[in-house]
Amino acid sequence: MTTETIQSMTLPEQIEAMERLWDSICHTGKEPDSPAWHEGVIRERQERYQSGEAETLSLNQVKKRFGR
Repeated sequence: MTTETIQSMTLPEQIEAMERLWDSICHTGKEPDSPAWHEGVIRERQERYQSGEAETLSLNQVKKRFGR
């Protein structure tokens, strides 16, 4: 399927195609490999957390912050 084909589809057709693709991916039983840069981000966040720099919030605090 080309980009042009996708762009020529109606929005409902695009959404259905996306749902079918997602459903197919979800049922393969495979997990995608994380990109190499994820390791650096995780390491940086762990260091910030361990040093006390990172702000941690409970779920209720997050909900309040975003007005929910």
